[in-house]
Amino acid sequence: MRPLEDFLEKIKKTILKGQVLKGDIVCIIKKETGIEVPVNEITVSNKKIKISSHPAIKNEIFLKKSSILSGLKERGIFIDGIF
Repeated sequence: MRPLEDFLEKIKKTILKGQVLKGDIVCIIKKETGIEVPVNEITVSNKKIKISSHPAIKNEIFLKKSSILSGLKERGIFIDGIF
């Protein structure tokens, strides 16, 4: 039964890591743009952030893209792009 517990613990850590990552991304976006994007509208995969929000919000984020990416880099989060 121990291997199952270890497997579930790995999954739990992975999920928590993803939630913390998204929380940091939301924090940086709010700091740079003043817009709070809900965590459920952010997807991170292959070092890319996809935001599925209202076009006006996405436009404001894209205008501040370079400062958001540098803010993420300062926190040790290396992202290639925002889409």
